[in-house]
Amino acid sequence: MSDVMKIANGPVMWVFSLLTVGIVLLQAGLVYNWTKQYNSSNNFLNKKEIGICIKTGMIVSVGPAITCIAVALTMIKSLGGPLTLMRVGIIGSAGTEMIAASLGAQLTGVTLGVDELTIQAFTSACFACAIMSSGYLILVPLLNRGIGARLQKFLIPEPGAKKSIWTTIIGKILPLVFIVFLVSQMFFAGWDCIAVMAVAFVVMYVCDHLGKRKEKMWLIEWASGFGVIAGLIVGPIVASMLY
Repeated sequence: MSDVMKIANGPVMWVFSLLTVGIVLLQAGLVYNWTKQYNSSNNFLNKKEIGICIKTGMIVSVGPAITCIAVALTMIKSLGGPLTLMRVGIIGSAGTEMIAASLGAQLTGVTLGVDELTIQAFTSACFACAIMSSGYLILVPLLNRGIGARLQKFLIPEPGAKKSIWTTIIGKILPLVFIVFLVSQMFFAGWDCIAVMAVAFVVMYVCDHLGKRKEKMWLIEWASGFGVIAGLIVGPIVASMLY
């Protein structure tokens, strides 16, 4: 192991990494607690519905987590475990972090995974990742501060008032346009991507249909998870047959 990788995997980096991830977990706990208090005050969801939301969110996150782990393994080999844990723990996208780190290292003339890592390249990669994520820290609070209350006032009419057309546009049409845009991109990505989408759609539809017909709520909750797993299995098989 080179001297740079010893520093990258050293105790100091682990301390800062675990401290950063600990702050993220604390924030997640606070947000969850505030959400529960807000829900208790307004009675949006009951305990059963909250449990369904939590289980569904955990199940749906399995697919992206597997993809993230695959990319993170490459990042661990190139930049060490502490930095990888720190960056993925904050942003959650190993692919984005790997791109930022690669661009930062290239500024010093080092190609990650090809050339030997230098302390200048490692430092530059760290700064590139930090600068990349600063957009989230700056823009998200500025854009989100008060925007929810304004949107609610703008989109949700007062009792007895006529429903605004913007409620339909923003609440139904724009999400549909966004989904169609993402799906259309996959149609040009190759037959393996098309097969993944088709199989995932069929599996999710069947699970949802059977869940409603047989009154098996767990099938509806696991529909997205089963779709993701089916896509992960079918994608490599179709790709190996075609390419």
